[in-house]
Amino acid sequence: SLFLATSNNNGLRWESADVINVQASINNGAFTTVGRFMGTAVAGGNLRIDRNLDGMLTSPADDPATNVDVGNFTKYTFPILGTGTTMRVKILFDQCGGTEEMGTDLIEVRGAFNPLAIKLIDFNVRKNEKNQAEINWKVEDGSAVSYFEIEKSDNAEKFKTIGKLYSENKNSFQYIDSEANNEINYYRIKSIEPNTEVSYSKIVALQSKEFTLKSAKIYPSPVNESMHLEFENNDLEKMSITVLDAKGSEILIKSNLILNTENQIVIDTKAIKSGIYFLNISSENGKNIALKKFVKQ
Repeated sequence: SLFLATSNNNGLRWESADVINVQASINNGAFTTVGRFMGTAVAGGNLRIDRNLDGMLTSPADDPATNVDVGNFTKYTFPILGTGTTMRVKILFDQCGGTEEMGTDLIEVRGAFNPLAIKLIDFNVRKNEKNQAEINWKVEDGSAVSYFEIEKSDNAEKFKTIGKLYSENKNSFQYIDSEANNEINYYRIKSIEPNTEVSYSKIVALQSKEFTLKSAKIYPSPVNESMHLEFENNDLEKMSITVLDAKGSEILIKSNLILNTENQIVIDTKAIKSGIYFLNISSENGKNIALKKFVKQ
């Protein structure tokens, strides 16, 4: 925590190039910015918190969540993530011209050196009444996250960012994708911590339309040395399958597969390690038409 105040009515003299960076180093490592204050106007304005550490004042000027109470000696707290036995803290002042004078006092560091790991308690995607993709997730500790990026793919391999939500110390989040137009949409959540560490959620798929291929069943469950796919009916002459792990990496690809007389396909799975996988079924022209989850024993 940093205790901060200004004096002599300096509340409107902070220029946009004026920055106060709070940095920390654990175990004599590189200093990382954990908190930042900055001015709001070229000719001088209020001092505000740059809570996203991106140099951009994204909130309105009257947002009490980012304005600094310059008239009082006020405490501002920033999370410092990591593990170690020693920690150093420093404050850097970067001021543009003028005759401002700065001083520091009363820096408070509390807590044990424990990582605030980002733990996703729940992550699901469903189609709402407007035929949109409703993406919901919960985290155990919202203070461990700076912001989330919502990523989307039509093949579970190449993802693009479609949205961004800031944590603001909340634990539950929702994002609506109004352009869930692919036959199958794949989603994942990218979490960015205050120290810029990145982690990814599992991949969740949402089928947006009814498909030609119906009632695909996988057995046995769990899968052992071979996987049987059985279809209630199918008017596709050929199909391809791709086995993906939870991170979206391709594990196995089979092309130009044809159903046998019992409307089945048998896949050799001896080389696949134990774990949870997704089976993506696509038509000859490359369109994803079904997705199934299975467990390999």
